[in-house]
Amino acid sequence: MSETVWVKCRILQETFINYFKDIFSSTSTGNPQELMYAIQNRVTPEMKKALEADFTTEEVHQAINHIVNNYILNIGKDCHQYILNIVSKNGDPSNINQTFICLIPKNNNLSTPNDYRLISL
Repeated sequence: MSETVWVKCRILQETFINYFKDIFSSTSTGNPQELMYAIQNRVTPEMKKALEADFTTEEVHQAINHIVNNYILNIGKDCHQYILNIVSKNGDPSNINQTFICLIPKNNNLSTPNDYRLISL
């Protein structure tokens, strides 16, 4: 039977956060304004109108089905409304990326963060 251990040590916590933040962080490789300037000249007024139009429930449903390759047959009305709120009404999607982090030991001699495998639940 496995045992769950919660560790409350600020130094240990900061060591792990910094280690995995470095691994999973990216840096910007360009200026987004330059990219938008290049795209701006290629979008016609008709394209702009289509891009600025409100999303429909059907469009969200089709997109989700495409992404998950038909593994989810019915995601439910609440999920449709949640996504529509984000894409059509500037809803807050920040909680979508929330996750629980679990560190799995790779070996019996644990001395550095590299000795753990990070998974998100």
